[in-house]
Amino acid sequence: MPNSKTDGPAQKGWTYRFAQGQFAGAPGGLPQGYNALNRAGRTLGFGLMQQAGVNNVSVFAPLCATEVANDIVGVFLPVEAVVVFVSPLASAGLVLEEIPADALAVPPTPARPVAALGYRDATRTFYPIGETAAAETFGSPHAIAGPLASARA
Repeated sequence: MPNSKTDGPAQKGWTYRFAQGQFAGAPGGLPQGYNALNRAGRTLGFGLMQQAGVNNVSVFAPLCATEVANDIVGVFLPVEAVVVFVSPLASAGLVLEEIPADALAVPPTPARPVAALGYRDATRTFYPIGETAAAETFGSPHAIAGPLASARA
């Protein structure tokens, strides 16, 4: 889990100043992005987290993370798509260098905020199984900050 996060869903076009272990958000910043101003006095890893419901279990996990130097604004421009893939179970803070090539893209829309997916054990891949079942739901991202851990050994 991150060391700190916003109190609620982050707003596009706001800048979230991070200092003394806390976020303070205010309007202003790139309108289509989530903006994080690092005032911690050192380089930290910043990113976005999003909540999802998976098999009726709520999961809150990082979407992306990158280093942001002190006194620099990190701007996150998320692509409105969810990518589902299998990865070995790892501790919190793991940063994936790339998404597997066999990942399934699931673009949520206001008309379709839910996707039902199946999993093929033989190929270790996901596939869509219908329009109405509720296997995955998507929430709003939160800004996060904390030290980055690399997926590379």
